[in-house]
Amino acid sequence: MEEPRGMEQMLIGCAYYQVRDFGKIRSLLLKLGEGNFFNVEEDDEKNMAISGAVLQPYPKNHWNPFSKLPGAMQVAGGVSVTKDGMTVDAKTRSRLAGIRELLEAELSDAIVFERDEFTDPLEEFRKKGKG
Repeated sequence: MEEPRGMEQMLIGCAYYQVRDFGKIRSLLLKLGEGNFFNVEEDDEKNMAISGAVLQPYPKNHWNPFSKLPGAMQVAGGVSVTKDGMTVDAKTRSRLAGIRELLEAELSDAIVFERDEFTDPLEEFRKKGKG
């Protein structure tokens, strides 16, 4: 089935990275948080854990009633980082690719890409309905 114009299939996508320089990643995410691009939640700095949501303005004429609120933002994806690894998630392939592109450009020496995975939530729902 073809997706409506301007839409794409919802997939739960995750990209996984090794962390080489937690401090550099933390600095970038905090900087992005200042510009309302990223909403950051930080565990204390010694535990080396930071996570947040990648935000974007709602598209014009979006169906969600919250999109009508002044300054309303929607969650495009998320990032979770510990000293052991970084996980990036999004709900479509293109969003995950966009977030990865930004982070990899800014953090090329601080992270090492391992893999990405995609799950169709409707397929998971169908499997559970049969079991």
